[in-house]
Amino acid sequence: MTKKARILSIKGTEYDFHPAIDVIWTTSFNADNYITAGEYHIAGIRLSANDNLPIDNVGENASLAGRLIVSVTPEGNTTYRHSVGQVLMLSNAEGKETKIYTRNGNRTILEGGADYVITWGRWVTLQTNEQVGLVTSLDDFIDNGIYSGIYQNATDYETFVMVVVNNYAIAKAVGCDRSIAQYKFALMLNGSAEHSNRTYSNGIWSDWTNENAVVSTKLTRVMNVIFPLEISLSVSPATIQEFTGSSKSFTLSWTAKVDGEPIVPTSIKLQVGDLSYNLSTSATSYTVSATNDTALTLTIEADGRTATKTANINFARRYYSGVVDASWTPTDATIKALAKTALKTAAAATVTYSAATQKKIVFAYPASHGLMSAIKDAYGNSMFTLGDEGKTFNTAPTPAKVTLSGGAVLDYNVYESAVTNVTSGNITFTTKSYD
Repeated sequence: MTKKARILSIKGTEYDFHPAIDVIWTTSFNADNYITAGEYHIAGIRLSANDNLPIDNVGENASLAGRLIVSVTPEGNTTYRHSVGQVLMLSNAEGKETKIYTRNGNRTILEGGADYVITWGRWVTLQTNEQVGLVTSLDDFIDNGIYSGIYQNATDYETFVMVVVNNYAIAKAVGCDRSIAQYKFALMLNGSAEHSNRTYSNGIWSDWTNENAVVSTKLTRVMNVIFPLEISLSVSPATIQEFTGSSKSFTLSWTAKVDGEPIVPTSIKLQVGDLSYNLSTSATSYTVSATNDTALTLTIEADGRTATKTANINFARRYYSGVVDASWTPTDATIKALAKTALKTAAAATVTYSAATQKKIVFAYPASHGLMSAIKDAYGNSMFTLGDEGKTFNTAPTPAKVTLSGGAVLDYNVYESAVTNVTSGNITFTTKSYD
């Protein structure tokens, strides 16, 4: 395998000359054994992967050819470590590629100088920047490497540097589909920079993905989380309104801010019950009409952000109560002549009565709230008729109809106590539901 170096004399200076050595690849070949300075021409069919070459293809079709250059630092009298460098230019038929690899080994002479060991580093692929000039297509750049030039596309010129990565060698070795990735950095004529990539698989190039847009989108998402769009929504009047059957006007007002600063919306949408409105982006208020309970949803878009706020317009029905004569009967007029109490916004309503002789207590409320579930005095005692004296309310209400000021006609339930001497105090009426 080895040939003795010859001495060349050029103009009186002597040089060591190491002629190239031809090496036929066999299963005993091992790149680790080439530690003598020189050039070796390697060729053959690679039937084993135990040769420490930097490729994966093995088999009857894995023909290869390469040039291995070995350099060795001289051995001094006082040093016991030397370096062995290998540079390999290898053509791999099955991988369909030619690459240049390099690695280094540390050679340590053992004590006494009788033997030595070498610790090899890994093979590193050398990549060069290939200048390609002006091109109108990038489809042919499929070999691993770095390419630079000018690309003329359909509408513009761009100066580019492109990295190409393919998996040809490993794909053949393991039997998977071959694919290619191109990563392109380009400077456009208008001075803008673009970073894009695409892939090749199953014979088809994908569309270019603009990483600038991807990064911008991700940055926008981050900024939207850190500085979200904040909106407020208020309704005036804000208090619960009395249901009468006629509509009432309400003014909605809102603000939109980002990081505490007002921002001009790009879109304002308002949902009022089942109705939707697209409002002017300069609007900060809007008037709506409602007759009954109404849900409100305000959605504002601004600077790529979206925020939603909800509110409600609420109505409630009145209930009526009082101490009346024994001959009192429930009608529209007699019910409305009773004291108009607060809006019924809870199941329980407490009413205060003054003492009276031979009178009865009445309580009228919307029948939509269900039957009365409890009537209790200030001590928590039930006041339904249970056979005990003083528990004076009948369990079955008397129905009546009441016409409200807005024209609505509602069914009411009326509870009446027996005629008795009324003592002063509080009575709590609890219905099964409320507005």
